[in-house]
Amino acid sequence: MGLDIYLYDKRDKDERQKDVPSKQHPDHLCNRRYLRSSYNEGGFNTVMRNLGLPDLYAIFQPPQNGDIGEPGPEIETVSTGDEDWPFSYYWTPSPATLFAARERAVRAVELLRNMRFLRATRLMALGMSPAKDGQEAIERYKKEIADAKHDFGSWSSRNGTFFRKPFEILGAVEGHMETFLIYEDPENHAHYVATCEIIVEFIDEALALGTNARHSWSG
Repeated sequence: MGLDIYLYDKRDKDERQKDVPSKQHPDHLCNRRYLRSSYNEGGFNTVMRNLGLPDLYAIFQPPQNGDIGEPGPEIETVSTGDEDWPFSYYWTPSPATLFAARERAVRAVELLRNMRFLRATRLMALGMSPAKDGQEAIERYKKEIADAKHDFGSWSSRNGTFFRKPFEILGAVEGHMETFLIYEDPENHAHYVATCEIIVEFIDEALALGTNARHSWSG
């Protein structure tokens, strides 16, 4: 689950999004026609907000907060011919809107690249059965790692939150129903900088398409 942003060329007959690889980061999941932020702790939006930086909503500032389901300014209504879903709505931002978004994206690249990359991992307590002592906690950890059938770097289950690689914890901050572990994550810093750089490319692609550009937000 996550936020997906698609850029279409309305001249394309099949109305399907076409991937156009990033010029700087061709192997990245995001590209010049597609952006994504998952809803988990590692999602682009969550990471950026935690650092006090603009996420995709703050960079683009779409109408109706991206939930484009009715006519409005800079929104194009397209007939689908489907009785159950008769219309599709696409955001068609003006060049001025896109240039403003580009400025925010470029600024986000600069800030993120030059800052200490701190992460906050949420340790949920709600709904989990607490371990009775340290021995049980260690046994749970060993079993969870041994039984894992995936290659995630970190994950949460009913038994707790788990990490494959050790890292240095800088702090533990209590929340309302959880604890946040604060740590530095230089290994993944470049990935999020790359995402910001691709957002700039995405906007440049939209500007190049001009009046043929259609934006679709779903999530």
